[in-house]
Amino acid sequence: MNINESNGQSQGLSEEVDRFAVFRLHSLGKGIKSRIKSLGCNWNVLHHGWLCPIAKQEEVQKAIADAKLVCVPQIVSLPRGLIPADPKIAGRQTRLEILEEQFHRDDMQLLQDVYRYDPALRPENFSDPPSEEGKSPERLHIERDFYDRWVALQKTKNSIERAREELSHLSADEGEKIFDSEAPLLIADALIQKLYVFEDQRTLQHCSDAFFAWDGIKYVETSEGRVRQVIYHFLRDAKKPTEAGHLESFNPTKFRVDQVIDALRAVCHQSCSPVSGAVWLDGRSEPNPKYIISFRNGLLNMEEWLENPEISLIAHTPLLLNVNSLSFDFEPHAPEPQEWLKFLSAIWSADEETQQTLQEWMGYLLTQDTRLHKILLIVGPPRSGKGTIGRIFHELLGAFNVAGPTLSSLGGEFGLQPLLNKMLATISDARLNGRGNNSLIIERLLSISGEDPLTINRKFLPPVTAQLPTRIMMMSNELPDMRDASGALAKRYIVLTLQKSWFGQEDTGLFYRLRAELPGILLWGLKGLARLQERGKFLQPASSAQTIEDLEAMTSPIKAFISERCEITPLATVSIAALFEAWRAWCAVTGHPHAGNVQSFGKNLRAAFPEVETTRPQEDLTRGRYYRGISLMPMQNPSADVRGQPWTAYE
Repeated sequence: MNINESNGQSQGLSEEVDRFAVFRLHSLGKGIKSRIKSLGCNWNVLHHGWLCPIAKQEEVQKAIADAKLVCVPQIVSLPRGLIPADPKIAGRQTRLEILEEQFHRDDMQLLQDVYRYDPALRPENFSDPPSEEGKSPERLHIERDFYDRWVALQKTKNSIERAREELSHLSADEGEKIFDSEAPLLIADALIQKLYVFEDQRTLQHCSDAFFAWDGIKYVETSEGRVRQVIYHFLRDAKKPTEAGHLESFNPTKFRVDQVIDALRAVCHQSCSPVSGAVWLDGRSEPNPKYIISFRNGLLNMEEWLENPEISLIAHTPLLLNVNSLSFDFEPHAPEPQEWLKFLSAIWSADEETQQTLQEWMGYLLTQDTRLHKILLIVGPPRSGKGTIGRIFHELLGAFNVAGPTLSSLGGEFGLQPLLNKMLATISDARLNGRGNNSLIIERLLSISGEDPLTINRKFLPPVTAQLPTRIMMMSNELPDMRDASGALAKRYIVLTLQKSWFGQEDTGLFYRLRAELPGILLWGLKGLARLQERGKFLQPASSAQTIEDLEAMTSPIKAFISERCEITPLATVSIAALFEAWRAWCAVTGHPHAGNVQSFGKNLRAAFPEVETTRPQEDLTRGRYYRGISLMPMQNPSADVRGQPWTAYE
């Protein structure tokens, strides 16, 4: 080997090792120990001394001399990387080595002592306190010592595990996550870039005091607890710089995580909210988000599809703030749903009009358009098909998009909260007994179906004011008894009446066959939507005319009374006392239990017929009060109620 080769090998060797000065000093005071550690010294078990980088040797020697200590260092060469450059990591590694050496020494010593005491025993036999029964004081003392040493070993073992975990966190890739703990906004930006970006668009939004995360198809409301979990996981292996310029574990605390959450609220804030329906985050208005249906395989623009059924789907994008999506693929050429059509023909035989109304309602549910202000009411005997229709609608729209409140729950303080972000609310067995104050339930039904903004109380969250896009579908064995003198609620209903009960003849496999036809049922519903869009309104089926008449009489008895006993003409007058007495008589013979007083009667009369006025004719010397615009039917045309009992009109 020539000199040049030797020098080359020496140079290669020197590049692979680091040189250190070893100071073998023991029992140092805290002051000198802290000082030499700040200069990069670390205790090394292998060399039983303090290892100091060769560049800091003179500074360390001066510090030792200032402490009135004498130590001649030894120069050693160690493989590069064996001693970490970060003093924090090196210190933790040294502590781990000391603990491991101590554990090994104490474990071997305990094993030897136990073997000498009784070769049949092992240290783990003394994991519990020894019993005193039948043992001499000397043996009891030895076994208690073994127990104490075993407990101490377990504590050392636990310390080693914690030190290893701590060291693994500190030794992670330091170049990846280094944050200033006083800069939560920068941490929030880094978190978003790492976890919440798709094609350069942010996928985390904050609306109406709630976080919404995009799952690749739609936005899903994410609890603050889930966001907190994500932040803790993101920061668990992060580092922060120290004043000395070194890196140490970020150590996320509740206070620091709270700061990051607050920064995320600010960065992700949106003034719009999906509570009132889908919206484009980039401000575009086309295509109209109310007519976009989200499927697993893309977005369908309904307005374009109605003109051209062969259009392509739009790719999913986080720019559409939408929380509703159907759980299956859109299949433009799905086969006709034979089982579904057969089922409808069975429950509504020869009633094509009712089937078409249901078809239009299904299409109406697929959009977020609520401008028709309607509530679907399906009335029929038990086992007549109501539940099957409801379950198919539930499967079609998806469980996440459907709420199932009761009528009574709508009147609760938080009764509207379950309707947030829902396409449909199905009310099964819709019935109220007519007693008590149901006015709040009626008010909310009218507000939801009428597109009125509502302030909705939410548990543990601030109230939110929104126009709910939720449609309401009620199913009942009997007509819901909700008194509304104005008759406004009855006018909101689209009534579908079922006549035949299949009790005892149930087809238990029907639902599963219908569910297999969902893509075809969807196309069937879209055809109904096209017809509804062209006409611009729903039509009441003729088969439900009697049911609607009964419903109007039940919800507004005063309208039924006026229809049977009075005439509405602009110039007619009748004394208030006479009309009220006629009302009381009508209530008595029809069994209506709440005639009320003159004031409540007048309030309900004006609610039902706003054109009726109260007057005091000047020519009447008694100054009696009259209603103008209404009169009782002439006495010469007596009438009878449904029970055949005569009634009397009062002048």
